[in-house]
Amino acid sequence: MIELALADRIVERREAIQSVVSRIEQGSSEVDLQDLQALLVDVAGRGKRDPGIEMAADDLFAAAAAVVTDRNSNSQPIARKLRLLRDAGFRLQHRLASAAERCAMRTQVTGSLQPCIPSRASAYRRWLK
Repeated sequence: MIELALADRIVERREAIQSVVSRIEQGSSEVDLQDLQALLVDVAGRGKRDPGIEMAADDLFAAAAAVVTDRNSNSQPIARKLRLLRDAGFRLQHRLASAAERCAMRTQVTGSLQPCIPSRASAYRRWLK
C-alpha cells in the first residue's frame, strides 16, 4: 500500500535524522550539518505542506547550526544549545511520528490507495483547475 510505504519512509527519515542529531551532539563537523539539512529538506518538502513539520525542521536546523558553529569556535555555554538541540529534535520526531500514524490509520480505515500526503505539485494542479 502506498500509505504504508509512505509511513515506512517517514520512519526511516526519523531514524536518519535522529542519527545525525546524535552525531552533532557528540561533536560534529559541517558535513553532519549538511547531512541534516538534506534530510530536513526532504522531509519538509515531501508531500502536503505541514506547517508544524516545517517549523520543527527549521528549529532543529537552527539549533544544530548554533551547536556546530559554537563548537568550532569554542564558544560557551554549549549546554544550553545542546538542550535546545535535543528539544527541537524531540519536537520534530513527535511531528513525524504523528504524520506516520496518520498515514497508517488512513490506510486501515479507508483502505484507500491514494497517498495520505499528496504532493504539492498535485495540489497545485488541482488548484489551477
